Amino acid sequence: PVSRDPASPAADGTPRWTGVGMLTRSALALDGRRTYALETAPGVVRMYVVGGTGVDLERYANRRVDLYGTTQTRRDLSKPYLVATDVNPNP
Repeated sequence: PVSRDPASPAADGTPRWTGVGMLTRSALALDGRRTYALETAPGVVRMYVVGGTGVDLERYANRRVDLYGTTQTRRDLSKPYLVATDVNPNP
């Protein structure tokens, strides 16, 4: 069973669902890739998001989504980031 507990982002490399948030465009570009922010409230970033192979996040910009993927951390980011491999729009 896949955890949908948004309180426990998987820092262990296990893919999980993020929990519902608003996907917005970010000014960041992680590794030269289009980057988005998953917000819990307007302006409150929970994590940054990049699309995994075959995942086009642009079509979900400014929409409520639940994202699935692996959460990672980087020293240059204040929040974790997710490589999204699946999107559940408007949950």
